[in-house]
Amino acid sequence: MVKFVGAGPGDPELITVKGQKALYDAEVVLYTGSLVPKELLTWCKEGTLIENSADMDYEDIFSFIQEHSKKKFVRLHTGDSSLFSTTAKQVEFLNENNIEYEVIPGVTAAFGAAASVGVEYTIPGVSQTLIISRVEGRTPNPESLEQLLSNKNSSFAFYLSITLLKKLKDTAYKLGYAKKYSMLGD
Repeated sequence: MVKFVGAGPGDPELITVKGQKALYDAEVVLYTGSLVPKELLTWCKEGTLIENSADMDYEDIFSFIQEHSKKKFVRLHTGDSSLFSTTAKQVEFLNENNIEYEVIPGVTAAFGAAASVGVEYTIPGVSQTLIISRVEGRTPNPESLEQLLSNKNSSFAFYLSITLLKKLKDTAYKLGYAKKYSMLGD
């Protein structure tokens, strides 16, 4: 069985207990080395086969999974694998090949970040809605940034958008967002 484990938002101590147990029990771990803190691999037992997928394409990943799928296999992703990960494509492969899997969520980066700075996304009278999205860059977004930001009484968490902050800031100001409440900086 393949277990997809969300590694959390970057702090090795924010992995879930279930994710930690899966790593301890694993015989094989395929992790996203460019994003997952290596400290998480200390939960693996000695003798665990640990491979970095940073330089693998999907065919390499699928081949590796197929080769080791009869073992206790962990596919370690960043954050929560239900958000902006490659889990869906891998699950499609597993379903096509009748390979069992389980998804163990991780702490979502939006919630880890909010906790670290003491921010609450839903405050009565201010916002009762949280929108998680990304600013369109190389990856198309079916909703325009203007459409997303038109929800002015909502809180936002933008993923994978650090290089697009100027676009986000300029669009928000164009739509009338007040600079004094902005966390985007000037």
